[in-house]
Amino acid sequence: MLNPLIVMTYNICDGGQGRLELIRQVILAHAPHVLLLNEADEQETVHSLAQQLGMTYVWAPGSGTKHIALLSHVPIATWKIHNRRPITQALLEVELRIDSKFPVRIYGLHLLPYSMFLPYEIARWRTIVASLRVIQAHFHVPHLVLGDFNTIAAGESLDLAIFPTRVRRLMLLQANRIAHFALRPLTQAKYTDVFRAVHPYASGRTWMPTHLAARLDYIFADPKMAACLHDCNIGTMDPAAQASDHFPLIAQFDLTKLSKNKTRAEI
Repeated sequence: MLNPLIVMTYNICDGGQGRLELIRQVILAHAPHVLLLNEADEQETVHSLAQQLGMTYVWAPGSGTKHIALLSHVPIATWKIHNRRPITQALLEVELRIDSKFPVRIYGLHLLPYSMFLPYEIARWRTIVASLRVIQAHFHVPHLVLGDFNTIAAGESLDLAIFPTRVRRLMLLQANRIAHFALRPLTQAKYTDVFRAVHPYASGRTWMPTHLAARLDYIFADPKMAACLHDCNIGTMDPAAQASDHFPLIAQFDLTKLSKNKTRAEI
């Protein structure tokens, strides 16, 4: 069994064109067993990256121009893409076989951008609610929900200074108030925000490296996986600041706890 299981979510920005070697170096620095890629816009690029890293992969189109992929050192048993309304842009559902005894499921999300605007926040909330309906069919299986959520968690802030004047003027229509409710269905369903569980006071901002303005990338764990949480950090080491407009988020899970809990349940 791989232990700890290292899981990474990474938005590589517009397909990563012209930055693939930098992206590869960032990934190698953290050596994930499972890697979710947002804005993986070209399948050929994902194929090349997977070959260089010695990983298998699945690639699937989103509902718009931004696509999603999962690369893995762990055998992929099944996968499915959900990319029709109310799910926008994509929910990638993957079952991994960690060993012969039990699976772990990964639900990779990429939600609509413009974290500050209310109509987009409503669309993100609808996508998360619809995604939880999909997850419900296999809720008993240990799983993670991760990706670029393009929203701000409740109680956290967004630095509007990074946005152009036009966007800041539009914010006046909302009295400069930023909606924070898209992630609420996950917290209500007892998922753990694993970065916050490890770092309750750190900013956690992952976008963008040249002017850290917002925490947009998350890994949420169901109660079984949350009990296995070992560590979670943001990958800021060079060349991450040049490789993408997002820093990657990396979490580690001690799966021996998962297998022990399963054994007790079977007794």
